[in-house]
Amino acid sequence: MPDRRISVIVPSYNRAPYLDVLLRSLTWSAVAPADFEVVVVNDGGSDDLPGVVDTWRRAGLQVRLVTLRTSGAPRNNARARNAGLAVARHPIVIQTDPDIVFVDDVLTAVRAAVDDRSICSCDGYYPLTHEDTEALVFRAGAPPITRERLRWAAAGRPNQVLSPDGVGGLHGSFACATQVLRDLGGYDESFEYWGWEDRELLVTAAARGLKRRHLPGTLVTHLWHPPLRGALGRDELAATRQVSQAAWDVQMQRVAAEYPRRDRPRPEPRDVQTDDPAPTPFTLTALARWRTGADDDSFTRALDLLEGGAVDDARAALPRVFQMCFDALSGEADVLRAAGHLQLARDVWCYSLRRPWEPGAASGRPFEPATPCDVATTSPLALYARVDETLARLALCEDALDQPARRERVLGALMDLEHGAARVAAVRAQIALRRGDLAAASRAVAALPAANADDRALHVECLLLGGRTDEARAQLAAWAEAGAGDYFARLRRAAYLRELADGEASASDAQAVGEVSEFLFSAGVRSERAGLDVAAGLLFRHFLDHGGPAEPRVRAECATRLTAARGRVARLAGTAIASQLLGSSAAGAALDQAR
Repeated sequence: MPDRRISVIVPSYNRAPYLDVLLRSLTWSAVAPADFEVVVVNDGGSDDLPGVVDTWRRAGLQVRLVTLRTSGAPRNNARARNAGLAVARHPIVIQTDPDIVFVDDVLTAVRAAVDDRSICSCDGYYPLTHEDTEALVFRAGAPPITRERLRWAAAGRPNQVLSPDGVGGLHGSFACATQVLRDLGGYDESFEYWGWEDRELLVTAAARGLKRRHLPGTLVTHLWHPPLRGALGRDELAATRQVSQAAWDVQMQRVAAEYPRRDRPRPEPRDVQTDDPAPTPFTLTALARWRTGADDDSFTRALDLLEGGAVDDARAALPRVFQMCFDALSGEADVLRAAGHLQLARDVWCYSLRRPWEPGAASGRPFEPATPCDVATTSPLALYARVDETLARLALCEDALDQPARRERVLGALMDLEHGAARVAAVRAQIALRRGDLAAASRAVAALPAANADDRALHVECLLLGGRTDEARAQLAAWAEAGAGDYFARLRRAAYLRELADGEASASDAQAVGEVSEFLFSAGVRSERAGLDVAAGLLFRHFLDHGGPAEPRVRAECATRLTAARGRVARLAGTAIASQLLGSSAAGAALDQAR
């Protein structure tokens, strides 16, 4: 009979109380303790991890503790996972995190399913709220933790295995044949800090022909904990007009994770025992770490293709590291903008558009206050993918900073790109909506070809604000025929349809807007940032009415945002239309009154 024993690998960094709950959940499995081991890797924490391990060892579990580094050293989650993989004794391996709890019998499902051609991940991954985590797990005098109580707390929470909201990795728990993972080379240890190493592994495994399978009956919960990324200190660094190298590295890892290892540059990991773990100001030194492998020949070839009009081929020939640098900086600017640091976001976008990593490019000072279009660079902007999105966001940022001259220069650069006229029209419509000028927004929207879901949403928004509901229905029907767009675009479209008395949502739209999850709130925030206040208000209202067990702070914030959206719609279209579109819901009114 084949050996189906399992090694469960758990890296832990100051997570001893959480590990205690995970180990307890392993005892709920029908798999006998003799048929699995747990390898806990202490990744530099300073808590009583040995005490927890010793307690469960005495209780009959086979638990081993590997100490990877001294207390206080910088974290490297990939290295910690590889350290556990190196000492695993059994032919099947489960990689998980200490804040995961196996509600279903994951061990039994894994034993039956794992082969040498696939990677298996759980089919249900539910993050618990702060309140539920405290009440069920950590509150003094709480009843014993049971599978039933955890399953009850997970009900109605978003299943992040299906998340469209940026969780694209292996979701804290996956299994495969031990030798398969070793043959892949384990995790890429150039992924420092935390996060994205699991996404990179998944992309690399897919490139090697391994299939991903979601195993039925493998529900796990994720216990709430303070966000680790808070340690990057973006707010503090923004106050001093710096961007931390840690933030830059995490963004580079986010981008790099989408490329298989053989297709991207891979810097050597730093010596984590000696390097200073404190974030450093962003400098070109950080960029230099990623220039290895970006040879001038490939860049020259890309320029030649672009000159010949082969834009897509030119982008494909662009050195991967160049596009990665551009995407990482643009992504970091998005984060800063969302956090309210508009000036710093603007500076980072400008810096990305200067492309200082290109051969012969003059870098200047990192955040020199100049418009990117005024800076001489080696290549045309059109060589980069998604540069139109970056220019559009920068133009909106310049407008929010009340810099009309700089905004117009950015829009001029956007106009010169392929399909630039449509992008400029969309930006002008968003600006007009933000200013409360419905007539100007409608004129700008009339110039849009409505080629994508965002443009169609602008059409619908203006029609609804103008009281032209029949035309809005026709636009929504055309939207469906052209393709609903990504998950958040479908949520937005379904929210519009629900508001129209005789609008009929497609099956996928009805399912999307019917989901009881915090994705409705996330979709509302995204709509708000895009200037789509009707869509934002509808999504916020639906979330308040049917939002399930969301944290009180999220519901309170949602009520505040709904009130603000109502006010903006009233200024745009009048109180009658605002009341018709975003009339007070029972839940929203109660929360508004409570505040």
